[in-house]
Amino acid sequence: MISNEDQLFLQAFEELELPAEQFKHRNHLRLAWLLLQLEADYELTFGRLAEGIRRYATHLGVPDLYHATLTDAMLRLVDERQRSGLYTTWQQLLEAHPELLSQGKELVAARYSTALLDSFAARQQVLPPDLQ
Repeated sequence: MISNEDQLFLQAFEELELPAEQFKHRNHLRLAWLLLQLEADYELTFGRLAEGIRRYATHLGVPDLYHATLTDAMLRLVDERQRSGLYTTWQQLLEAHPELLSQGKELVAARYSTALLDSFAARQQVLPPDLQ
């Protein structure tokens, strides 16, 4: 169950009313966590997240901002940690796993090479990790 505050955040995002300055890394994680709570499975969650970020980036005038592989990688990191503790709020998740905020790039870099993440293909479609 998500809070009313989280529901309002999600609604503002999906209705393209969320100010750009409120959609930094922390709120990307919040959105990922919320959608994981609402959708029946990972693929549905990823689809809704990907479509939402594409729409939002286009609305902001930066349609090339969306990165499929990076979106999937971060969603998987949130999902893995959520399943390890079954946190009831996204704040609890971040308190238990502050590395999601402070080391997000490093966590992704442990699984994906810079060359892969910098590729056009990785921006357009989800590619599997090429490290580990």
